[in-house]
Amino acid sequence: YYIYEIWLIYRFLLSCSFKGCKYLKRLMKSYRSRNSDIAFFLVRMIIICLSLLLINPNMELQAKKKSSKAKTSKTKSSKTKSKSAKSISKKSKTDTKKSKSRKSKRKKRVIEPPSHTFIQDTLLAPGIVYKRAHIKINGYKHDVLVLQADLSNPYCSIGVFKAGDNINELSKLCDIMKVHDSINPCDIAGAVNANFWKAYTNYPIGPVVVDGEVIELPTYKDWSSTFIAENGEPFIDNFRMNGTFKNSKGKSFTINLVNRRSDTCGIVMYNKFGGDTIPYINTRRVKQLTEKSIENIDIEESFNDSTEAAFDLEKYKKELIASERSASKEYKLPKLILRYLDKPAINRTIECKVIGFDTCAVKVPYEGCIISLGANFNLNECPKIGDTVSFIFKSNTESNEKFRCAVSGTPRLVRDGVAQHEARKEGSRGRRFINGNLPRTAIGFDRAKKKMFIVAVRGSIGKDGIEGASLAQLSSVMKYIGCHNAMNLDGGGSSIMVIDNKNMFNDGDPSNARRISVGFGLIKKCASALNSADSP
Repeated sequence: YYIYEIWLIYRFLLSCSFKGCKYLKRLMKSYRSRNSDIAFFLVRMIIICLSLLLINPNMELQAKKKSSKAKTSKTKSSKTKSKSAKSISKKSKTDTKKSKSRKSKRKKRVIEPPSHTFIQDTLLAPGIVYKRAHIKINGYKHDVLVLQADLSNPYCSIGVFKAGDNINELSKLCDIMKVHDSINPCDIAGAVNANFWKAYTNYPIGPVVVDGEVIELPTYKDWSSTFIAENGEPFIDNFRMNGTFKNSKGKSFTINLVNRRSDTCGIVMYNKFGGDTIPYINTRRVKQLTEKSIENIDIEESFNDSTEAAFDLEKYKKELIASERSASKEYKLPKLILRYLDKPAINRTIECKVIGFDTCAVKVPYEGCIISLGANFNLNECPKIGDTVSFIFKSNTESNEKFRCAVSGTPRLVRDGVAQHEARKEGSRGRRFINGNLPRTAIGFDRAKKKMFIVAVRGSIGKDGIEGASLAQLSSVMKYIGCHNAMNLDGGGSSIMVIDNKNMFNDGDPSNARRISVGFGLIKKCASALNSADSP
């Protein structure tokens, strides 16, 4: 008991806190259980206290130090927590500052005003200017070639030129221009490629009109087209055309296609762009068949056992063309031969005189056309030779205008002053076509329709920091040079601009270019052409 009580007193005195009370309670219980003398208990307490002080005189100080250390540790932990919170807040502030600075840098790049540097500025003819400039927009530098025409100037006009004067022919742009200049009194000042075209058949895609005559009729998807009125005013819209033929009794029939037939039914019109003789036989097809036949003949002659007479190449070509024509679905269909009594134009009724009726192969008349009636046509409604008939091609919009030229492309780049391409709206989904930095070709005009811009953007040149254009960038370029409305033409490898028989893309070499279907350019009008236009 004594040892236990001494241990309790020792623990009580050592604790120096409220926890020591439990030891004191145990001590009092032990005394009550033994009915011990309290005086003796107090004496023992004093003795133990003195012994503890002798053993460790700094006990109170140590207890105070412990309590002060605990307090300081708590304050330190709270301080470190506050410091870490402050550092986190500082980091977040710095991060927000960095993100703000990045955003501001991005904004600065977008907001950076467009600029340009002229490389060349040349007057080609009255009202026609050629400009070359490096245009920097949104941090991208483009090499841009511009043919600019003053449409109010009587000495310049817009022209559309078809390769080989045939719907399915392809030629290099410089050759197309040479042929035009050799036939016409007025030369082409400069031109670019126009319509996209289909592989293998080589037909242009979308409407094509040259001097009022339709070469290609249907619109592809919802593509845009540029139509030029007889007074030179340009229009860009989603044009669609429909043709109507009226016989001598005034009955109307729909013209399904122009210059090509898909089946034996329906009415098809053929003009000079469908070939000199209908059905037209492609010379490339004849050439391929001739080369194969010559190879077979050479093999036969090596054996020297042929019973045939000597091979006549020209005679063979004629026979081959005749057999190809007879195999055509157009060959046996009834055809009306017409001569124009009016100058052809879109949205104008063209009266014609019937000068012939035949089947088989029929020659296309000068200043005229052929109406192929189709196998399902009632011949009782067919006009007679000498009768007057008419046809008209109407546009779905701007039907009051008389149009003489038209080309097609995609997409619309600028609409009423807003630079935003409409590729998806017109049915194009190709990522490379939309977003690729490619060579591009485009046409547009200002708000007053007094200035025409024919534009070609060169491809990327890494060493000079020059990039081709995406459709979005091309839209910005067209808006920057002054276009209120603009549309894209065939681009990529077909992009080309030829001026004075010089290819402006490939160091002036006109032969270094792809063959194309349709050209679009500016014509330098001469005095004789102006006088003939003014004369009644």
